[in-house]
Amino acid sequence: MTGDAPVLLAAREVSKSFGSLKAVDRVSLEVRRGEVFGLAGPNGAGKSTLFNLLTGIPIRPDSGEVVFDGREIQNRSPRLIAKAGLKRTFQTEAVFDSLSVMENLRVSSAYGGAGRAVRPDPARCREALDVVELGGDPERPADGLSLIDRKRLMIACALVSRPALLLLDEPAAGLDPADQDALIRLLGRIAGSGVTMVIIEHVLSVLEALAGRMAVLDSGRIIATGVPAEVLSDPKVVEAYLGPGAAR
Repeated sequence: MTGDAPVLLAAREVSKSFGSLKAVDRVSLEVRRGEVFGLAGPNGAGKSTLFNLLTGIPIRPDSGEVVFDGREIQNRSPRLIAKAGLKRTFQTEAVFDSLSVMENLRVSSAYGGAGRAVRPDPARCREALDVVELGGDPERPADGLSLIDRKRLMIACALVSRPALLLLDEPAAGLDPADQDALIRLLGRIAGSGVTMVIIEHVLSVLEALAGRMAVLDSGRIIATGVPAEVLSDPKVVEAYLGPGAAR
């Protein structure tokens, strides 16, 4: 069971300030191998900043430790972190519009590879496209893709190097309900294949459907952790989203 699985990622007292703003304030959390862990919170809570600190893109913690698969990574370069098996997506669909679908995968495959001069593996690229069910001509330009297919491509680019841990930053943003359902099914299949995931999401139904555990941040601090049904009914969480007195 996941609860007995080893810890794959741990943040220990991680903090980051921008001037007088404490964006992430002594955050500690653990993600176990094989689980889907959710992160939620109101706008400006520090969720994306925390993702940036975990992956080194583009910033590092001021203090605290990030441990991935038993090794500290907070001082490693983003490329070395990716090579170690931790990959991420972004809030915006970060694909190269001027490249084809397959060329996007080749670039990502080289970035996450094991050496300096890595020849992209065509079989892995095709496998990643199959996993995300991105059909059609793989040589077509990425700038012609629909929003959901751009998200599929971004996820495929993260999967092509077969990461142990995938961090997804608001994957459902901008999607209509039908595409949200398709995304939930896709992420469920990926999780079922053994990829550990951490998902930031404002669409709470995504976390309710996928996450075994979740945490909520507010003003840079974790205010609740546990199973989604309990966390989302916590009075502190309700007030964080709806304002003081909302939980009464």
